Amino acid sequence: MYDQPEPVLTGSALREDGSPVVLVQSASPALDAVTLTGSQQAPEIKTGQTWLESWVLEPPAEANGLTVRYLPPAERNAARLRVWVQTNGGWRAAQTTVDGSRLVFALNEGESTFAVVQAPPLWPLYADGAGILVLAAGAALLLARRRKHKMAV
Repeated sequence: MYDQPEPVLTGSALREDGSPVVLVQSASPALDAVTLTGSQQAPEIKTGQTWLESWVLEPPAEANGLTVRYLPPAERNAARLRVWVQTNGGWRAAQTTVDGSRLVFALNEGESTFAVVQAPPLWPLYADGAGILVLAAGAALLLARRRKHKMAV
């Protein structure tokens, strides 16, 4: 038995190297064109996060259950990016996977606007953890010396 592959369409926006910003898949045969437009809408950005860009994807009204393959700007690491999708009730974090250089996520029926946010780097967390370990080791050594000194007296 042969399974018909889902059609893949490119959005109208391109990166500097000519690669499409999004590739869109849908099981819907009605999906024959998509338009991608830049947007200034964004979710609330938390401390340390950086808003990169937002897009509005306009598929035909009959299309639903879209899979979006987003290509981040060249200097961005896809593993540190988070996608937020605008819904009727606000913004929701999209569940994403990394496929090569693209970030893959789903848009449900009625969802068309998504924003990309870069998570803060992890090295400050590691530095904080290392600092705590050094302080704990120093405190343990100091207590051990005090106990040893008390027992000697």
